[in-house]
Amino acid sequence: MLQPFPDLGLNPKQAEYFWYMLPYAVPGFMTFIVGFVLCLLGLFRISLKEKFGYYLSFSISCLGFGMLGLVLGLRSVILDEAVLLEWNTRLYPLVLLLSPGSSHLIYYILDKKYKIALWMAGLNWLVTLLALWGILNNIAFTGKFIQYSFGKYPIASLYLKPWGAVGALTFILVGLPVYYHYLRQHSFREKRFLVIGHNALLFLVISNLPSFVGIPIFPGSTFSFIPMCILAYGVFNSDFKDLKQLLFEKNGFFYVLNSFIAIILFGLAITVIFFLSPSDYDKMNLYPWIFIPLLSTFVVVGLGIFLGGTNPNRQLNQLGALSMYLYGFQLLAIIAMSISLDPLIGHRIEQLCYIFFCFVPSIQFRFAFTSLNRPLPKIAFFLDIISVLLSVMALSPYLFIGYYEFPWGRISAS
Repeated sequence: MLQPFPDLGLNPKQAEYFWYMLPYAVPGFMTFIVGFVLCLLGLFRISLKEKFGYYLSFSISCLGFGMLGLVLGLRSVILDEAVLLEWNTRLYPLVLLLSPGSSHLIYYILDKKYKIALWMAGLNWLVTLLALWGILNNIAFTGKFIQYSFGKYPIASLYLKPWGAVGALTFILVGLPVYYHYLRQHSFREKRFLVIGHNALLFLVISNLPSFVGIPIFPGSTFSFIPMCILAYGVFNSDFKDLKQLLFEKNGFFYVLNSFIAIILFGLAITVIFFLSPSDYDKMNLYPWIFIPLLSTFVVVGLGIFLGGTNPNRQLNQLGALSMYLYGFQLLAIIAMSISLDPLIGHRIEQLCYIFFCFVPSIQFRFAFTSLNRPLPKIAFFLDIISVLLSVMALSPYLFIGYYEFPWGRISAS
């Protein structure tokens, strides 16, 4: 019989609230990770003394967008309003950087041809300093909250509201017109990644405004990691010309991929050690039902390490290793659903695993054509789009509708 996943109770504890609200927070956390990594890459380029202002404004912008993603993610998973307000107060000074940083970035993207972008940046710096003064004096938020289905949002005071309003208005009234004027006189193709990525980022931030004033619309900037990657491609375009050499000839892909898998496995080990007590093991059907997928996981990961390590500078080997690792995520999802005493916790871990597993068709398609030494057909792009959509749906309530309970464990129903 199909059973629904547990709902949130009337008086949930922090742990229950965290797991129930986690899907709303994951995009924000991903935005934070991407923004932090891109900020470090930009600072690294600054150390090489190349286009100092360009890379500095890019780093500041990415840090601001990333911290905003973290703040929005925490608003979804923290139950205690006092704790949530404290974290908002601590992190918001870095969030404030995205507005003036983006204004400076417009100036450098457009080849320093529009001085009005600097005036735009100066105005944003003024309201940023006002907001910062309010934060340092603990008066940037009123202490009241707006409750949504996707989290709790603290109400900003008059010290913080001008920052959001001025940032949005200067982009609409100044940023968009100068972009339009520049592209009328220059080739769009040369700047397409910069223009699309940066404008998409700013529009996503503006989409947050309804949720800040009580309108229950999910803030779009939680998905800022997508346009941020597009912007980064445009910023580091010259570096991406050597990307294949870095990833394969210098074994970069092998080290990154295996480091990521090591972090995942280490995190799982820590989770088992700290969250499962000896009494929990007595209630599980560990043998043989859990033992089989657990052994399969080790075999799949081991084969992935073997494939990737046999010839790290060969693209075919790395695609084969990645395919193995992605299948490993499905096995981890099966284990999580069966080993967890709480169906909701198991389901949330399963959803996180399926974020990666949904890319199996795309990677396998590339693996097949690479092994045959044939160029990818145009259909590969549509397969990538489908994989991305399924990955996003993994966090929604629409991909899985419940679960079945069997003697050997739980199986989710799609």
